[in-house]
Amino acid sequence: MSSNFTLNNYNEFLLFLYIHISESDFTAQRKEVELILEKMEFIFSENEDHYDIFMNMRENYEKLNFEEVEKVIMQTYDRYKLQYDKMSDKIFKDLYEIVLADGHVDQFETKALNRLKELIG
Repeated sequence: MSSNFTLNNYNEFLLFLYIHISESDFTAQRKEVELILEKMEFIFSENEDHYDIFMNMRENYEKLNFEEVEKVIMQTYDRYKLQYDKMSDKIFKDLYEIVLADGHVDQFETKALNRLKELIG
């Protein structure tokens, strides 16, 4: 995928972060996906098909390499910094819940959380 991939709004940014943390151990577990879909109920309209939005974003995420993922996160964070900063504690709580959804935290998930804290924490 082109490194020109961008997120269109703050809600997509949150979903991208959720997918990023769920994929940090190289596979999103069923319980992680279920939790992300549950969280989407609070950030996307009920008129939108959350599963389709999730799958489309996940497909786009999987086309990016590591550097492109970080670039998307940083560029989007810069655009929505004020909105993000007001909610950063809750967002990191959500990210940690997603990590714990499958019952354990592995070293890749820990590294991903720590890296996100460096980038946008």
